[in-house]
Amino acid sequence: MSITAGRLLAQPYHRHRVFPVTLLTASGTKLRVTQGYVDRQGRSIKVYMTKIIDFVEGEKKNWADVLTVIAWLAGKPTGDTT
Repeated sequence: MSITAGRLLAQPYHRHRVFPVTLLTASGTKLRVTQGYVDRQGRSIKVYMTKIIDFVEGEKKNWADVLTVIAWLAGKPTGDTT
């Protein structure tokens, strides 16, 4: 969030209202993708998270979860941010 806060204050982004954020957290064999956005004008934060995914059995046995993580990370924000 400190990077997002820095962007909120940076001059090139002053005209932007919405800032998307993606965070990948992991511990051992478990991970979660968290995405959301900060709406400066609406003074709100919206957060979406995957379930905690455990890869203890390897990626081949958890292929659907691998695809979920890839989809979350490869997605591009859409819409007008100003």
